[in-house]
Amino acid sequence: MTANDRLPAEIMVVDDDPTIRFIAGKTLGKAGFDVRTAGNGKEALEQVKDSFPDIIMLDVVMPEMDGFTTCSNLRDISACKDIPILMATGLDDIDSIHRAYEAGATDFITKPINWLILEHRLRYLLRSARAFGSIRSAEEALRRAHEELEQRVEERTLELKKINSQLQEEIGHRRQMEEHLRKAYGDLKNTQAQLVQSAKLASIGELAAGVVHELNQPLMVIRGYSQSLRRNRVTEEDLANALERIEKNTGRMASIIDHLRSFSRQSQSDFKPVRINTVIEESFLMVGEQLRLRNIEFFKKLSADLPPVKGDSNKLEQVLLNLITNARDAIEEKRKIRASENPAGASAQDGSAGRLEVITRLSENRKDHIEVLVKDSGCGIPRDMIDKIFDPFFTTKEVGKGTGLGLSITYGIVKEHHAEIEVADTGSNGTTFRILLPVE
Repeated sequence: MTANDRLPAEIMVVDDDPTIRFIAGKTLGKAGFDVRTAGNGKEALEQVKDSFPDIIMLDVVMPEMDGFTTCSNLRDISACKDIPILMATGLDDIDSIHRAYEAGATDFITKPINWLILEHRLRYLLRSARAFGSIRSAEEALRRAHEELEQRVEERTLELKKINSQLQEEIGHRRQMEEHLRKAYGDLKNTQAQLVQSAKLASIGELAAGVVHELNQPLMVIRGYSQSLRRNRVTEEDLANALERIEKNTGRMASIIDHLRSFSRQSQSDFKPVRINTVIEESFLMVGEQLRLRNIEFFKKLSADLPPVKGDSNKLEQVLLNLITNARDAIEEKRKIRASENPAGASAQDGSAGRLEVITRLSENRKDHIEVLVKDSGCGIPRDMIDKIFDPFFTTKEVGKGTGLGLSITYGIVKEHHAEIEVADTGSNGTTFRILLPVE
């Protein structure tokens, strides 16, 4: 039994059967309730005018005024709205149960009454009513706290309005600054795009001799076969063979020209799945002949079945071309240094073959990245300059031979691809650049 159960609670038993009223008085009184009785609904309504019980047990079938009407009238009294009403009925049809709840009954119990169950049912209803009263008290306290809070909020709102007015002025000023910055950023992006395109066209200019040679080779093959066909009688088999060779070489020329046109075109970044080995092969299509003409051997160690990366193949090719041309210049610079140190053997040193190697593989330390290594046998980078090589306009080349934008643009493109670039190794035996590209 809880503390609430030990509190004296008054129950009013309304029933026209005196036996029920007598048994209720004895049984419930023994259970600790204060019991008062009424013989019908009108008598019950008169009693509640003087005092209100804690709980009411109301019979349904009574003369003069039935339990449904009595219950409804009790609920019309404001002080009785929250009093638990337990209706006792011998009627067990669904319609009677619905009528009881519609009249305002809290619960019902069927006759004949099990007095032990009734006792527990009454205690449960009392606990529920008292809990509801506690909730109502808490709601009232909450309402008062809410009103107090609203007052404080109103006061604070007035303060905030003053602060907000000041902030609005500051925001207006900052918006003007943001607009100026946005315009400056737009101008910077346009300038950067123009620089990238200029660097790309400059690369094409540097590679022109090699590209011309690449085009000249298939052109000479086509010319040779054409002259042979004009001068000599040939069999159908020879004719078919010659035409096949001519078609193959015109296809090669078309591929070189299309690739050159695509590379030189200025366009927005187009990120999609890219095979990095294909980008490297296309880079050497542009620069391979120039390396041969400058006596630079190049080797490609490209791992098969590498996953694609998400990127712009045109821009990634520009990164590779920048690194390859830098490697070429480093190799030639090393030849000059050796020639100046040994004039007697200058011609021999000038003719010594340089070495360039491009490697692709999955990174050992970061399995979700592809590693691209560009190694050369050039003069290396001075240690005190490694931290500056990606800065715009920084160059170690002679005046007129470099803008200092190649590696800066390369760095920007790599970062645009959420990738990384670094000098993995450098010294008198050459330099190795490492690029880490995230796989798609």
